[in-house]
Order: sequence, then structure tokens, then C-alpha cells
Amino acid sequence: MEAPPPTWTTGRKFGVATVPDHGSDDPSRVWATFTRGAVTEVRFPRVDLLNLRTLEFVVVDTEAGTAWRTHEPDRTTPDGVDRSTTLATDRALVYEQAFSPAERDGWELTAEWVTDPERDALLGRIDFDGAARHEVYALARTACSQSAGADFGRRVPTAAGYELAAWDTDANDSQHVVREDGDSYEVALGLVADSGFSRASALAPDDGQALAEAGEWTNSASVEGVVDLAGRLVTGSGRAHLALGFATGRDQETARGTARAALDAGYDSAREAYVSGWKSYLGEVTVPDSVADEPDLTTQYRAAAMVLAAVEDKTSLGGGIASPSVPWGSAVGAVTPSDYGYNFVRALDRYQSFTALRAMGDIEGARRAVEYVFESQQRDDGSIPQNTFVDGRPRLRGEQLDGAALPLVMAYQLADRHGLGLDSVDYSYAQLGAVADYVVDSGPATGQERWGRRAATRRRPSPPRSPG
Repeated sequence: MEAPPPTWTTGRKFGVATVPDHGSDDPSRVWATFTRGAVTEVRFPRVDLLNLRTLEFVVVDTEAGTAWRTHEPDRTTPDGVDRSTTLATDRALVYEQAFSPAERDGWELTAEWVTDPERDALLGRIDFDGAARHEVYALARTACSQSAGADFGRRVPTAAGYELAAWDTDANDSQHVVREDGDSYEVALGLVADSGFSRASALAPDDGQALAEAGEWTNSASVEGVVDLAGRLVTGSGRAHLALGFATGRDQETARGTARAALDAGYDSAREAYVSGWKSYLGEVTVPDSVADEPDLTTQYRAAAMVLAAVEDKTSLGGGIASPSVPWGSAVGAVTPSDYGYNFVRALDRYQSFTALRAMGDIEGARRAVEYVFESQQRDDGSIPQNTFVDGRPRLRGEQLDGAALPLVMAYQLADRHGLGLDSVDYSYAQLGAVADYVVDSGPATGQERWGRRAATRRRPSPPRSPG
């Protein structure tokens, strides 16, 4: 069965998960997003570095020779599976995914997900209620270090069964998202089940497609190129726990060890700590009177507040990306290492996030956002590029004067309304003066308007030139 060329996934996200430990000395550096039928675009060790396209489940009826997949690659075509992805609690970014056949073939599958507060790992609790003829497989489609075209996948035998691993090869070193020294991250991942996979394969894409679409199994110990990792989790009915661990330096042993350690510590323990972290964060968030008496609106407000906090990077504090997604991703090829989607930082977006963070009471998050613009994005001439990678390297260098001028408003509001003047922040008067002078010298014409499509003239009054 021929698989389509590898692509990213839909921009239709239902949630994002990460531990709210921004600013801690040893944060958990994993983010996961969710569409209606799969975990998507898992990120490590930065919020702008994608390493997995999808993690889904395949339910196989071994008697009928049929299969159902939880991922919904084309939402315009009914495929006989009912799906949902919902918040499991209104006090944390914990997501539950539920699946069952539309014609009620006698099975139900639920999966709940958290990231591990102690490790670089994603944890899932999977419950399956089916018949003896049913088998449940985890199916992960890798894209280590932001490319699906040059990975290596391996099945690893253990005393308990099998584990799975993948890492990027030397052919994948032409990266856009790189370390501070310019070297690539060379990400490895390990996929581990608490009781071991009773059956596992590292599959070529055609064989992965045959499993997903028809339940056909191929026995394969390793594969290079485009990689699908498949492991049997449950036969009949039961509960299983799944972990996806990460490491750099192509260290698949550490990645698998991280996943194994997360499982050994226990899903319930990780979930409790994860929820506690988000509850503590929400304890500092002000719920406005306009929604406080409406439970549904309060839940929506808290979820929005948590998502806004979640998309901030943990290696470059204050660097919140525009969106953890690749819009129209199912039509965007994933083979070539590149800079994909909206996974970048725009000063204009930082202003919008700043105003929300400040209004909801996260003053520390708002301060980090302003410091990031001046410390990571500002150029020597005072300008601020159209957008950057989270480490501050310019990506699109177009001139949008709003993106330069609004950080001055952010700095003023921090000082005037929250007492965070220049003696309390990591930027200087000289930096403020440099950007003010740049705006005056360059305006009122700007190279691009808000959407970056054409030049424009700003008709707002220019700020005064900085004295001295």
C-alpha cells in the first residue's frame, strides 16, 4: 500500500500541553499539540523545534482483517470513527482523546496526556474496551530535528518486550533551528510502553500505511529515511501507559531511558504534579467579572490564559511563538529541513500577548516578553526584524514599524503601571532610545503593513526623539 509523501499535520489544533515551569533552573523541555485524532508536532528542546508529525492509534480486528485509525487525515471524508479531544480539567492543560467506531463495533479507546514535570517526556494513559479479536497499536510518524526525510528507526528488544527509537542522521544536519553555536540539535526520541510492546516494528512509510489503513503487519527491525514506529499496546481490553522521551546528540539510549524513567515514576504521580503546577499558575491569574459568573466562559478564559503561557519558550525566556502549528500542514511537505508554519516570534504578536498577560495578572510573563524583544530581537541599529527564531536570529527581515514602536509602549506600561523601571529589567535606556530613534528616522513610511504584504504609511504621530 503506497503512502502519500510525508507532510505536517492540520493547523486545526485543539490544545497544547507543557509544564508551566518557565524560568526554573531545570525545566521540562517538551511541548505537544493535539488535533481531534492524534498527538501532533511534539517539540523538544525548544518550542520551535518539531520532532514528530503524529502519534496515533490503530485498532485492528484480527478476525475481519479491518482497521480503524484515530488520526483524521482528511476531515472532509467520513471514515467511520467518532473522535473528540477535550480538556480533562479546567485547571490544567490535560487533554483526553476519545474514539469509537461510528457503527459501534464493540470497542472504545480513550487516551489522556500530560508532559512530565521531572523529565523531557510526554506521558499517555490509554484505556481500551474491546473484544479478544481487537489489537491496539501505537503508530508514531517521526520528524526528528524538524525533518521527516532522514531519520533512522529501530526496534530494541528488552526483557519486557520491545522499545522503539528514532533519531536524525547526518543527512539531516542542514537545519534552520540550531544551537547557539550554530550546530544542529540532532534529536533522538524513544517510544516506550509500561509493559513493553508485545510486538513492534520500525516501518517504511508504505508499511506504516498498510497498518493504518488495513491492519496489515510488517516485521521490521530497522528503517532509514521516512520512519514510522509501531508497537502493540493492548489485546482485547486493558490499560497501558505510553511515554515518548527525548534527548539530543542522537542519543537514543538516553531518550528511551527518559521515557522508561517517566513510566517507572508513574503516570498518576506525573499528572498530579503537572496539574498542581497549572493550578499554581492560575492562582495568579485574575478572572474578570465579565466571565466570573459564567462557568463555560471561565473555563474558556482559563484555557486561553494557560495556552498563552504555554507557547513561551524555555531556553529563550519571553520568546512566545505566534502559534504552535503549521497552517494547512497536510499540504506542506515535511521531508526537507526548513522553517515551518507559525513557529516564530514577532514583536507585534509579543505586544498582543503582553497586553493579555498584563491584564490577567501575569506580570512576570509580561516582563519576560518585553525583555525578550530588547535582549534577543533588537538589532544594533535599533530596529526589530519582522520575526525571529526563538533564539533571536532574524527569519524574515522585513520592516514593520509597529513591531519596533510598540515595544516602547510595553516598556512604558511596565514602568508606569507596575513599577518595573530600568533598575528592575534587563534592557537599558540606550536600547529604548535606539529603537525610538530608528522609528523617527524611518517613519512614517514602513516597508510592510501588518500582514507583511505591501508598503504603507503610518498616520499616527511619531514618538519624540530620545534626548541625548
